[in-house]
Amino acid sequence: MENITKILMKCIRSEVFSDNANIPDSLTEEEINSLYVLSKKHDLAHIVASFLEKRGLIDNATVGQQFAKQKFLSVYRREQLDFEEERVCKLFYDEQIEFIRLKGAVMKKLYPQIWMRTSSDVDILIKAQDRDKAVSLLVSKFGYILDSDAERDCSLISKSGMNLELHFGITSNDDKLDVILKRVWDFAYRINEHEFALKDEFFIAYHIAHMQLHFTEGGCGVRPFIDLWLYKQNLEKCESEVISLLTESKSVDFYKGVKSLCEVWFGDKEHSELTELVENFVISGGVYGTRENLGATGTHKNGSYFKYLLNRIFMPKNKLRLIYPKIDKYPILIPYYQIKRWFNLLDKDVRKSAKNELSGNKNSNLTDKMLDGLGL
Repeated sequence: MENITKILMKCIRSEVFSDNANIPDSLTEEEINSLYVLSKKHDLAHIVASFLEKRGLIDNATVGQQFAKQKFLSVYRREQLDFEEERVCKLFYDEQIEFIRLKGAVMKKLYPQIWMRTSSDVDILIKAQDRDKAVSLLVSKFGYILDSDAERDCSLISKSGMNLELHFGITSNDDKLDVILKRVWDFAYRINEHEFALKDEFFIAYHIAHMQLHFTEGGCGVRPFIDLWLYKQNLEKCESEVISLLTESKSVDFYKGVKSLCEVWFGDKEHSELTELVENFVISGGVYGTRENLGATGTHKNGSYFKYLLNRIFMPKNKLRLIYPKIDKYPILIPYYQIKRWFNLLDKDVRKSAKNELSGNKNSNLTDKMLDGLGL
């Protein structure tokens, strides 16, 4: 796996960062198969496909077709998402709703080709007072279907099946991170009459906070590291401001740790014990992490396996409400939803997932060491 990880990073360095140092002249069929599995796990197969196609390194017809399919799907999905993003933003502009594009809607412009930056949805931030107006317009004018509705955001599905995440704030369930995240509009500047963008220092701090949240839930995948390194030029101009913000959220050690791994993967820095631990955690987790990783980080956060187990059996309200948004309006339903979760264990797949999560305790020593090194 270590060798395949190195090959994956060389593909990314070549295609995304135009760094052609140490490019492999050939790959075995086994390496190409393993590369497909790993790159797909991290939603990067389309980038690897581009690398392999240019160099004629795909000999296996079946794997070649799979790589080609992933590239086609990434281009197709990017076009669909961009179509939805532009018409939604135009609607908000015309209807005088102030908005900010978030995450992939910003990052895609830094990639050599925008289809290289895949996304699962379009993320747009508006002010809470415009919530009802915005949702009503999206439903009536474009036929969006309201899929889920919570205090901080709602999810809408377009007729083409694209997901729009409409945010009314970017705060999390982490009080330390929310110290800075709750001030998002303080760091916004006006692009035109109704559209705003985030200042570089806040965009980076928000990106780090988002990585950190996913990290403590089992992993965040390779893509956020690519995003951070692509923002390197902007980062160098405002790193002192970034550090100042991250000091407030107590995330400086985490930032330094993930930046160090970027320097290993996309630069020439040698591995340290910490970056090796982080690499293993990220690579094993894929885009959304694993249940085993979630169990290991959960044990660390709760201080002991027993406390973590209790926390999972009796889920705290702030997490339960993310699964069942109705709790925001009807707190009396909390006991009902706690019990509903338990009955989910009757499903074989849910039981298997829970078992995998609890088995993460076996790796808790290494995870503890890594999280301590990252200040988590």
